[in-house]
This record gives sequence, structure tokens and C-alpha cells, in this order.
Amino acid sequence: MIFSIIDSILGRNLRIIKTLNKISPFRAVQYDFLKKTDFEGNLLDFGGGDDALYRHYISGSSEGFSYQSINIDPVIKPTWLVGVGEELPCKDENFDCVLSLNTLEHVFEAEMVINQLYRILKKDGKLVLSTPFMFRIHGHPDDYFRPTPSWFQTVLSSAGFKDIKITRLWIGPFTSGECASRQPGPAKVLRMRYAVIKDTLYHYIRCILRKENLAINQASPLGLWVVARK
Repeated sequence: MIFSIIDSILGRNLRIIKTLNKISPFRAVQYDFLKKTDFEGNLLDFGGGDDALYRHYISGSSEGFSYQSINIDPVIKPTWLVGVGEELPCKDENFDCVLSLNTLEHVFEAEMVINQLYRILKKDGKLVLSTPFMFRIHGHPDDYFRPTPSWFQTVLSSAGFKDIKITRLWIGPFTSGECASRQPGPAKVLRMRYAVIKDTLYHYIRCILRKENLAINQASPLGLWVVARK
């Protein structure tokens, strides 16, 4: 069991190292989860669009799969262009799935958005959210907060969601430290690759040699991946 975990982590970390000249470690782990997520029926991408960086990773298994999106930025080519704080222009119980990546941290009234996403989802519809945690302040146009697992659990439950599953997107403490510091100085990609290598060794020492459960050491994740049902 432990060796299979290490093999999985090693393969994932090698993939991350290869992509670090293009995307951040957080997005690399996040996109791994996205590629494994199956969407059915009508999908709304809140904060996405046809030109979103991750659009080509989104696919659906059903014949009736459709993709629609909401964004404040016309450059991303969303289905609906919506201003900050405006009501979502969608009918009640209209979507089978709602996806939102790296968007809620830019919304001041995030709880209001959660309630709107609940409104437009069909009964038993799936909600998939992901936000950064150990990441620099980045305004687009503003950056308000970093949701924690407790925040998601409380707010989603209060809105009426059930079957809430929260996964910490975590490579290790060295990579989290590099991402949080925004890497001052030269050779940023090289130093980030070195951090991922150190975290791979960290997993080996803690899991194999010390036989520890790494779940208790994931207090500094790069971000969160959240799935819930209406």
C-alpha cells in the first residue's frame, strides 16, 4: 500500500516538474484532478470561458453534454459576460454540473455566489470548486481571501449542499514554501523543480522509513479541491 502511494506520488511529481516552465505547481495538481473529473449534461463554468487555460481538459461522457460559462472578462470568451456582484443570468435548476476554478477568492460576497450556484443546479447536481491557498495575492480585479476546509464545509452545508468532499492539493512543504514566497531571486523554475524533488524525498522518508501518515502533515496545501451534491 505504502509503495503504491510512493509510485503514484513519484509519477505525479515527474509530470509536475516537466510542466513548471509553463504553469505553477498548484495548477499542475489542479489540472490533474480536472482531467479525471467526468461531467455530464449541462455544465456551467463559473469564472471560465472558451479561451480559459484549462478548457481543453473539460469533457463530458453523455451525448447531451454542453458547456456554458460566466466571466467578467470578455477576453476569455464566456457565454455570459457578468459584472462583479451581478445576479447570475441562469434559470433555477438548469445545470447538471457547476465548475469553478480559482474564482471564489476574487469574490467579496462569496457566500452569495455559493447560494446562487445552488439555485441554478438541478436536484442531485454536482458542484466542483477549487481555490488556491498557499499562493500570492493576485488581483483580477481583486483578491479577498483564502477559503479553508472549514469555510467550505460550513458555507456549503448552510447553502443546502450534501456529500461534501474536500481534498487538499498538496505536493509537500518545500513546494508550498516556494509558492507562498513568490520565489524572489533568479532561476525560479530551477528552484521550483528542486523543491518538488525535495518533497518527493520527503514523502519517501516519512512514508517508507518512518511509516507516518502524511494526511496529518497537510496543513499548508497549495489549494483545495471540493466536490458536493445538491
